[in-house]
Amino acid sequence: MGHNGAANRHRPVISPATPAARLAKQRAPAWRHSVSLSRQALRRALRQRRSALTPTERARAAERIARRLMLSPHYRRSRRIAVYLAVGGEIDCAPLIRHALRAGKRLYLPHVLPNGLLRFLRWTPSTPMRNNRFGIPEPATPGAPPLAPQRLDLVCLPLVGFDSRGNRLGMGGGYYDRSFAWIKRAPKRMQGLDAPGQWWPVAARFPEENSGSRRRKMGTWPTVSVDAVDFVQTGQTPAPRRPRLIGLAYDFQHVPRLHRAHWDVALDGAVTPTRIYAFKR
Repeated sequence: MGHNGAANRHRPVISPATPAARLAKQRAPAWRHSVSLSRQALRRALRQRRSALTPTERARAAERIARRLMLSPHYRRSRRIAVYLAVGGEIDCAPLIRHALRAGKRLYLPHVLPNGLLRFLRWTPSTPMRNNRFGIPEPATPGAPPLAPQRLDLVCLPLVGFDSRGNRLGMGGGYYDRSFAWIKRAPKRMQGLDAPGQWWPVAARFPEENSGSRRRKMGTWPTVSVDAVDFVQTGQTPAPRRPRLIGLAYDFQHVPRLHRAHWDVALDGAVTPTRIYAFKR
């Protein structure tokens, strides 16, 4: 979902010399002014290239990305998946959504809160929708309980650019970074559920299973949603799991290197029309 893109698109253009611009600068968070001009220039260049794609090229890319992600073990084992509604040339999740619905997976869409955080609401084809303040459709079910982010298995993120270390360049609104900042503060045992270069735990314990400490084969992702994962090699006590953050991108959006600001939350992986990237945290 392109909340960040919509926010920028509907923001009025203010000259830096006007009193309104000076007031906006004073009110804006300090971290927004530490973004380098090169980062802004890169964002602008990548957005221009993305906007130049034809509808056919965008649709072809979305289909190829969906096929690649659907073949990944992590997607196949995920039950609760957060997607987004594409705007501004972002990768369209529609092919992925169609497959996920046929596979019986539960889908969630982000809902923007007044404090700039995202919460995730269940979505089905029959869910009533309404436009948010950025003109992007959201589930019109304010009374529905949101799903805790820790209970998501997979989060598909829009992006403008990414690098080989998992750094993500968004539209600058910081919605996803703020909403998943808790991942950076989580205990290492919660952040380190993945073996290097993989998207699944090395071993898992399943509270839903019958007693007897049945364990899955090494290197496989749980077939049920679980709230505890432990490493049998280290004897750690069960720790809460966290979702995998996967960016969906065109190949040209992979750039050599991005500066990682202290507020950035890194991706676990990225999927383009030609390959899947897995990043080590």
